[in-house]
Amino acid sequence: MIGRFKAFSLCTLLNKYHEIIIYGLGNYAIEIYPYLISYNLKSKIKYFTQTSESEMQFMDDIPVVPFDKLECVHENSVILVAVSDLYAQEIGQKLSQCGYRNVIFLNEYIIDYHYDYTEKSFYQLDSFEDYCTNIADWYVESHKNIIDKNKLVAELLDRGTNRKTNKHLIVFLCGHLSARISKIVGALKRKGFSVIILSYWPNRNLWFLDEISEADIPIYPCKCIHELLYRALQFEPLVYYFEPRWGDCLWAEIMLKNKKYFGKIVLSLYDIVNDGFIIDQPVSKLECEQFALENADGVVWRWFSKSFLENKGFRFQGKSIQFLDCCNNNKEIMIQIDRDSSIIKLCEVCGVGNEYVEDRTYNTNYMDYARVSEILERIGNRDDCIFHFYAGKLNEQNVKICDSLKEKYRNFNYFVNVEHADLIERLMQYDFGCDFYTGGDFPSDDIIHGRYTGSIWKNSTRNIFFDYLSAGIPIISTAPQKLIEFLDDYKVVVKMDLKNLDIRTIRPDTLEHIENVKINTDLPVEERMMEFVRQIKNPYFFRCGKLIVQVEYSDTDKTINDCLKEFIESQIS
Repeated sequence: MIGRFKAFSLCTLLNKYHEIIIYGLGNYAIEIYPYLISYNLKSKIKYFTQTSESEMQFMDDIPVVPFDKLECVHENSVILVAVSDLYAQEIGQKLSQCGYRNVIFLNEYIIDYHYDYTEKSFYQLDSFEDYCTNIADWYVESHKNIIDKNKLVAELLDRGTNRKTNKHLIVFLCGHLSARISKIVGALKRKGFSVIILSYWPNRNLWFLDEISEADIPIYPCKCIHELLYRALQFEPLVYYFEPRWGDCLWAEIMLKNKKYFGKIVLSLYDIVNDGFIIDQPVSKLECEQFALENADGVVWRWFSKSFLENKGFRFQGKSIQFLDCCNNNKEIMIQIDRDSSIIKLCEVCGVGNEYVEDRTYNTNYMDYARVSEILERIGNRDDCIFHFYAGKLNEQNVKICDSLKEKYRNFNYFVNVEHADLIERLMQYDFGCDFYTGGDFPSDDIIHGRYTGSIWKNSTRNIFFDYLSAGIPIISTAPQKLIEFLDDYKVVVKMDLKNLDIRTIRPDTLEHIENVKINTDLPVEERMMEFVRQIKNPYFFRCGKLIVQVEYSDTDKTINDCLKEFIESQIS
């Protein structure tokens, strides 16, 4: 088989002429001919022709005439050159020498054919009619049962042009299936929506699939873009919620170019390649993401990137909503653990753990995520603090590094590839969930900093923060900047990096409960202040219920003593 054709675009162009002459009698001509018939062009086909004389006199009752014996009016005729690339250029030169100006080359309307129906070949299509034709080609070839291809094309076209919206249905198209998706679809299900997932993530995470299946949400795996679009056209949802593969918006762009046939499409990107990951990314990938963001009917922002991208010239047509990862509201998981202990238990969790273990390959004076060895060196080999490291993935070399650190530090252990629900239950046993940084200033947005640009330390989002909160434990971290500022309003973050980490300060058994502070309001103000400090011991860190509260002061003209005095007065009044 030669390939698939942009049949609609080709036939629309051919239909502008009174007569069509097909140059070629081989496979190319044989394969394109049924498409011309399906677009009602047979009556316009005057001849088949080729350079040498053929034994064939007719092809499907259409005369076969040698090229040098053609009789036609050049301005009203078009020649479709249906031969391989080896001969197309030579034939084109010959036609030009003979005065033919209306020449169309079939090879310009052929889509590269591969068995796996790659999205790059599908991306070459120009119209929804061609989309439907190629989807039908895939369906006919991939299903053994006999089906009328033309009838299927008509059905797909009808679904795209005569939509009846089901206001209670949301269809997720997922190239990146994560804990975030399982939480969102679960919440929508509880709100009364029906949810269907079309998944095209090649590395299927069985744990998340199990979580979703428990919510009785059907998942349809799609092996190619043809199958995804075919299945998408079987539904008429309120909205399509598209979360593409990481850093790859190609399938989303293909669908968005024909969104008038699908209905409203909302885009949700896990990370923003144009913000932080721009180094060494191909221009085509950056432009594809920009097209998807700018043309979606709505954007669900996980990162705080909207204003950053607008300053770079992005213009968004759809509505935007900042929607961070949500905490799990399962009551059984949210049980609080009594953590009054002389041993403080710290944990740090990451997805791909290699860059948190291997040595830094660059020098920097800016803040950077701390390596496990740096964290352990700062904490020390001590009995009153344990530090556990959880990684979704670790390569063999970094497993060996973690093994050597485990031998060196008796208070260290590490775990790889822990199932998500199990991870949440384990996290409940710790005092703090950590995301340690080295300390130092934030790099400016466009500074190249390791594998990233500086904006990633400001605009990105750490999914693990919400897993910590789901487990009911506070966070120790200083970045990403905007996420820390957001969570700071909820008093769930202790802002410490490796430079100012003080284990004694945050040990739960060393901190006083502010609820236990009792002040005699009949005392003079100065004595009440002294009594508050005596009882609370550390006015910068104390406990409030199960949380540890860190008191910070804004950068103003007031001295820190003035600010501390105002805080104490607010507590004793």
